Amino acid sequence: IRDNLKKTRLEEGAEVLTEDAAAAVERLARQGRSFDLIFMDPPYHKELERQVLEKIAVCGILDRGGQIIVEAAADTEFSYLEELGLRISRVKRYQTNQHVFIEMIKEEDGRAE
Repeated sequence: IRDNLKKTRLEEGAEVLTEDAAAAVERLARQGRSFDLIFMDPPYHKELERQVLEKIAVCGILDRGGQIIVEAAADTEFSYLEELGLRISRVKRYQTNQHVFIEMIKEEDGRAE
């Protein structure tokens, strides 16, 4: 990651976190940080995306109108999202994996922001 940041000349504005993703979400929330785009590509078939999505939903680090993009195995299901206050806005499927675009649901009317 650091080599890629250097090669793309983006290292000055970047911060590389070297901790468990769920712990990083909690730390970022304690620091008052929030994001309009969160991309994650956890190891497949370990339900790590669910653990991190649960933290994101509770900690509130996703800005209003923001999106989470999860790269996951093609057979990964996300039926639990609604109970977290999240919903799928789009899915791009490939042979072995998928990109799932997730957004927050507005509480007052149930529609996505």
